[in-house]
Amino acid sequence: MKIESIETIIVDIPLIRPHKLSFVAIDKMSSVIVRIRTDRGVTGLGEATAIGGPSWAAESVETMKAVIDLYLAPALIGTDPRSFATYLQVAHRVRNNEFAKSALEMALHDVAARAQDIPVHALLGGAVRDRIACAWGVATGDAEADIAEAKRLKDAGSYSVFKVKIGRDDPGADVARIGRMCAALGQEAEVRVDVNQAWDLRTARKWVPALDNAGCALIEQPIRATDTRGLVSLQDKCRVPVMADESVMTEHDLLELIRLGGVDALAIKVAKCGGLRPARRMAEMAICAGMSPYGGTMLEGVIGTAASLHLFCAVEQMPLGCELFGPDLAADRITTSGLRMQDGARLLNDGPGLGVEIDEAKLARYRRPETSARTAA
Repeated sequence: MKIESIETIIVDIPLIRPHKLSFVAIDKMSSVIVRIRTDRGVTGLGEATAIGGPSWAAESVETMKAVIDLYLAPALIGTDPRSFATYLQVAHRVRNNEFAKSALEMALHDVAARAQDIPVHALLGGAVRDRIACAWGVATGDAEADIAEAKRLKDAGSYSVFKVKIGRDDPGADVARIGRMCAALGQEAEVRVDVNQAWDLRTARKWVPALDNAGCALIEQPIRATDTRGLVSLQDKCRVPVMADESVMTEHDLLELIRLGGVDALAIKVAKCGGLRPARRMAEMAICAGMSPYGGTMLEGVIGTAASLHLFCAVEQMPLGCELFGPDLAADRITTSGLRMQDGARLLNDGPGLGVEIDEAKLARYRRPETSARTAA
């Protein structure tokens, strides 16, 4: 089997409501879709997203597309997509750009699994569960709207764990808002927060214990990514888990966090790790160091979320679950089917590969112009 073409397509799908983080507000899901076609008619799909362009990390959908089109894809045309050794040789020649690599590596896994008529999780050791508890990201930007949205989803039986984006407002107001949400949702729900690096260490030392006392069940990345030592020190002041996200982008970052003593939880995101295999490796490193891996999201659509779901259902210890809510935040999708939720859990989808197929009409509707494909001569 040989790769005949690698196509990259940027799509922009509107959200059901604006999603407001401490540093950016977004109203659409912008993704790079990678489609690999082979000489045997097997096609593989991959996806990577960027939150607010290069606001969260250094990459954007535009840079991802350029890196794949100009540097990664040309070296893979004509090679066997099942040979990950070949892919690694190519990927190692491109420094950083982990989001771009993750989209291509995801598509290669889809091709390899489809060629064998097996699910992607079988290439990652096999699923140990068929579903995983899933949190909903609360980020309307309005305190009362946040509470109303969470209550509506809880009462509908869709979600029972909610992660609230804070850090845009005064810390005292944020803590009071979390207290009101915890009271409104009751004991049947769990409220977590993500500060997205908005606080300095002094502010965090004051307000992290207050969040704990307000009923918050987990606190993610309260301070800047580079202050790993400060993040570790905050865990000692808190009874609930402190989770690292932006502080750990690479395996070397994770080793440094472990060397400093670690925190309770680590957000594993396929995009920031550079693909499914390095993401699994980092999850296992975290487990060995006594940290709980957590299934993070970059607000991917169905394709990227399905890949993350296959990975997280293959990781042995995921006590904190995941937050693969991206497809439910999008107002539409470019696949023929979605991903199911049941009783607050995301269900592992069936079918060979990732188990998802492109809806060509929807792809045409949401794609940006001027896409290109690298094709064998």
